[in-house]
Amino acid sequence: MGARPSDVHRYHKQIEGYNLKALFRYSGMVVPLAVVVILTSFFYEEGADTIAAMAVACGLSVVTMWLSYRYYNSNNRNRVLIYAFLTTYNILMYGIAIYTGVFANRTSVGLLFILLLMVVQLNYLISPIWSMIMTLIPCAAFCVSSILCKVPDLYLQDCRNALITFVAGTVLGFINSRERMQFIVANGRLTREVGMLSYATETDPLTGLYNKIVTQEKLADLARDCAEKKYSIFAALIDIDFFKMYNDTYGHPMGDEVLRRVSMKMKRLAEEYDIISGRVGGEEFLLCGVVGSENQAIRICERLRYDIESQKIEHIKSEAAPVLTISVGVVFESMGGELTSDELYELADKALYQAKRSGRNCVKRYPLKNA
Repeated sequence: MGARPSDVHRYHKQIEGYNLKALFRYSGMVVPLAVVVILTSFFYEEGADTIAAMAVACGLSVVTMWLSYRYYNSNNRNRVLIYAFLTTYNILMYGIAIYTGVFANRTSVGLLFILLLMVVQLNYLISPIWSMIMTLIPCAAFCVSSILCKVPDLYLQDCRNALITFVAGTVLGFINSRERMQFIVANGRLTREVGMLSYATETDPLTGLYNKIVTQEKLADLARDCAEKKYSIFAALIDIDFFKMYNDTYGHPMGDEVLRRVSMKMKRLAEEYDIISGRVGGEEFLLCGVVGSENQAIRICERLRYDIESQKIEHIKSEAAPVLTISVGVVFESMGGELTSDELYELADKALYQAKRSGRNCVKRYPLKNA
């Protein structure tokens, strides 16, 4: 049983809801740390400039999380830009943190600054091991800078605090990375389900071709596009000759197999010529697309007719040939025509009728003045 369009819409909403939930959860982790940083700044009687810097860092951290969310919902070019911004931002913020903690003698504030960044750094984009490495680098840089710039009593205190910060940052990094992996797995699973549902609503379950509704929609879009851009278009209706007799003689399972084999030939032809193929009835199919000339359209249809006949599928009840064959009606409209998709379909159907009247197993075209 095929999926309903409402199911596809529901799954799209579910994916978007999960993405937003992840974003809010991570951003929410920033808020309590931001409060700790600012309160610590007041406790140590920091200057207004330091407190302002911390507040700005907190705000930018939320922006970082939003960009991380966008990273998973953008094309490759935008991903590169976002990743470059996140990397630059984190390097800059770590530099400010080290300066604050070492050169401005704001040890606790500087380390809290680093700890704040642990939550919203590239943990959201990298593996747990890289997360630990990125936690280690700023803490190590902090210790080295303190050793070079401070007396032993002070730098030993800084190293002790940096070790605590490294442990806390590593734990936060692993938590973030685990959440990230859960997010990716869940998001990927939902995306695959949406893709499967979309496929089910667009394709014919037996043949795998576009179903009638989607085929007619694509023909309508193609006709409008060709009229606007002055492209030449063709539409061809294909009917399996004496298919009812084949079903009555060989059984419905064999009839289904014939439909699949005809569809497979159509798929390959559609891929080769970059055209559209679909099933529009029991044993009726449609080909349509942009071609350079009427002769090319006829050659495509003749190629399909020959491919089906050359399979030599036995059909003893056929009055056209001892093997399975098809009849094709094709209409071609030259550049900038005014025919609608319904008119193209109707004219192709008339040409198919002519093919059947001419003994079947042939291709007939509907003559247009502008062809």
